[in-house]
Amino acid sequence: MAGALIIKKKIIDAKHPMVCVPIVEETADAILWKAREMRKAEVPMVEWRMDYFRDLSEQEEFRKVAESLRDIFSNQVLLFTYRTRAEGGEGNLSGDYYMEFLREAAALRCADLLDVEYDQLLEAEKFAEELHDLGALLVVSHHDFHVTPSGPQILLRLEKMKDMDADVVKLAVMPESKKDAAMLLAATAEFSEKYPSLPLITMSMGEKGAISRAAGCFFGSCVSFASFDKASAPGQMDYETTVTLVDQIKELM
Repeated sequence: MAGALIIKKKIIDAKHPMVCVPIVEETADAILWKAREMRKAEVPMVEWRMDYFRDLSEQEEFRKVAESLRDIFSNQVLLFTYRTRAEGGEGNLSGDYYMEFLREAAALRCADLLDVEYDQLLEAEKFAEELHDLGALLVVSHHDFHVTPSGPQILLRLEKMKDMDADVVKLAVMPESKKDAAMLLAATAEFSEKYPSLPLITMSMGEKGAISRAAGCFFGSCVSFASFDKASAPGQMDYETTVTLVDQIKELM
């Protein structure tokens, strides 16, 4: 990958860290109401957690919500995510069904970025090429809600996701200690220095990993996830607090 990833005139890299907030409402009306509130707050990046949407299987309802979000967030980076239960979400699709849903989401061309769980894919590189052909930019992700792998294992996982021709690589792990959080940050720094043009998102979840959500950009992570009022993962801080902390860290870079 050459050059910076730029979406809606926003540079996606650790030098320009962004705070992303999730929409986790269950109904179309609630989703769009929350979206308009986030637009008023000028949130720079929004993640629609599609796995929370109650009417996801209704194709027309899904399309209407996706298109409405595209229009509402004409100036914000919009990420679509279907998080499976295997990786901490509400979604029960897997394998071929999961991949077919991602094809449908990509074909709508409403999202700026589409999250793809690496471990759910069959023939990952071929599938990534297919989604790219549909116009999607991919956040290739992996979430471990049980442990923090060793530093070398973290780097190996990031390398595998990079090789899927990811536009952004994302890794979230669960720490058992502050040492685990430090190990994640050290691996983040090593990987980002090796691949400076590939946007990287990492986080150590839970209370022990909270420092990674505030200071991740210092080590090479380009996005921190925060809650607008409902958290979508353990350890998410509220939006205003996260913005304040990230801005303070930026001053040290």
